[in-house]
Amino acid sequence: MRYSLEGIRWGTDNVIESLEVLPKPIDQLSVSEIRGSLRSLFIESSLIEDELDLPWYLEGYCGLESPRSEQAKRAEKRRAELSEPDSILNQLIKEFHVRASSKRDLRLAEVQFLDLVMNGVKADPEQRRLRNVTGDIYKNRRLDLPGRPTYIEAKDTFNSSRDSGERTRILKASCQCEEIRKAIEPQTENLKGLSRKAGFKDFNHLSWVYNEAPEGLDLEQVADRLLAVLIPMRDALFLEITGRRKFKAVDYYAIVDDCNPFSSFNLSEDPWVILEDTIDLFSWLGYDRKLLVHMLDTKRPGVFIDIEARKGKKAGIATFQLSALAHDLTMLFANPGGFRAQPLRKGIAHEAGHVADAYLKREAVGENIEFFDSPYSASEVVSKMQEQLATSSHFLKMKYGVGNKLTDKIGLFEDILYFCKDISGALVEYSLHSQGPDVAGETFLRMAELTKNVGEDPVQLHPSGFLESSQFYTTQGIMLGYLLGNLYVRALQGALGEDLYSHHLGEMMIGKIIVGNEKPMAQRINEATGVTDLVGCAIDGFNRRYQELN
Repeated sequence: MRYSLEGIRWGTDNVIESLEVLPKPIDQLSVSEIRGSLRSLFIESSLIEDELDLPWYLEGYCGLESPRSEQAKRAEKRRAELSEPDSILNQLIKEFHVRASSKRDLRLAEVQFLDLVMNGVKADPEQRRLRNVTGDIYKNRRLDLPGRPTYIEAKDTFNSSRDSGERTRILKASCQCEEIRKAIEPQTENLKGLSRKAGFKDFNHLSWVYNEAPEGLDLEQVADRLLAVLIPMRDALFLEITGRRKFKAVDYYAIVDDCNPFSSFNLSEDPWVILEDTIDLFSWLGYDRKLLVHMLDTKRPGVFIDIEARKGKKAGIATFQLSALAHDLTMLFANPGGFRAQPLRKGIAHEAGHVADAYLKREAVGENIEFFDSPYSASEVVSKMQEQLATSSHFLKMKYGVGNKLTDKIGLFEDILYFCKDISGALVEYSLHSQGPDVAGETFLRMAELTKNVGEDPVQLHPSGFLESSQFYTTQGIMLGYLLGNLYVRALQGALGEDLYSHHLGEMMIGKIIVGNEKPMAQRINEATGVTDLVGCAIDGFNRRYQELN
């Protein structure tokens, strides 16, 4: 084991200070005093989340017993107090939103107000109750699907079955399942009411503004433009990789694995070696190697890296930057069991990208910690960039002297699949909140037929048909965030050209992109590259990559 619970710092046991009483009435505070009080409360809230969430991560993801802080009950109570509509935090945010006047304060007020609204939606007692209804179905009950499986059984059958007819039956039945519709419909209606109460047309409008979607961007037009290019390119790549004309997602991984020369490179599958390679990747792109070693140093207090296979661990790879506003606590988790070599390298590089993004962003904002947090769409930019480059022939040739056009074709093919998945998910989510679960189900089936992209993780594609999605995605608008994050990365790649594979990338990312949320991500990309048409530039990037491989 290369981690120790002794390295974890517990926020409320050590440094938490509560701002429970203001020095004078809110209407007598200056804008500067309001800003200072909000900063204190942000730090307190961050430490509370650290106190309460860290044990959940350790136990839920790593399968480890976690120490419990003696002040956890106090932290839980304080979090509930700060979440109340009339809490001191919410009163200050609303007052600041009214009185902010400078350009910088107006931006900060808008960011804080949107966080207040979205957090209020997620914490709404009725919404929690409705989510628990789907949670009960997810955990225990059998669904009105062929064979009456539980949710878990339906998911396992869908993911593991080689019978495409069985998959199709499950898909169509789940889209028409009355029990699911009755569970999800009240959630979407409640979200619509909460959004309207906050001044938005509906939850889609709130999600669009919260995720800082560029003005004038139309979701259906974005999907149409991208898919018109990506689907023919996907089919051409599939033919070039496999020699087969007919693309079926259900067969993809088995077929492409037979063609993939990656395993012949004999690269180490030790996750610690892969993590070291990831540091080399960052260094190659112009990031400070000493900084990278420091932020992933397991001997430093606050760094917890658990990336070895172990019984009891949750499958997957994840990163958590808890208490990011206050100190450098970093968790990087992976369970490599069952991963193929190439996805494991991609996954560790992706999560290390989140670590670097949080660490460098924290340095960039300095004392202006209010601009640390970003919507999900912005937080994915560095990680998705590193994910692609980790297995590119450009890096592998530099590091190991291996890599070829075939591995790059497979990498491009996978990037297209995941982009299609994000497009499908965002469209289904949008239709779910605008037209209800029946139309969302129809949208899903239409997109599944168009993209053929339902073979790997259907629960992330189908909020109306798989209950795990309704537990998560219907309360955060996160599928739109996935799509925007992917779009930003592809637009950057299209704009950078050859600089994507040089130290100029790190210089640009640190100087222009990983700078905190004082500006929306689309504006940062425009100022860094001059790009105004994100979709067009993303398409240019895909076309350039494809042309270079032929």
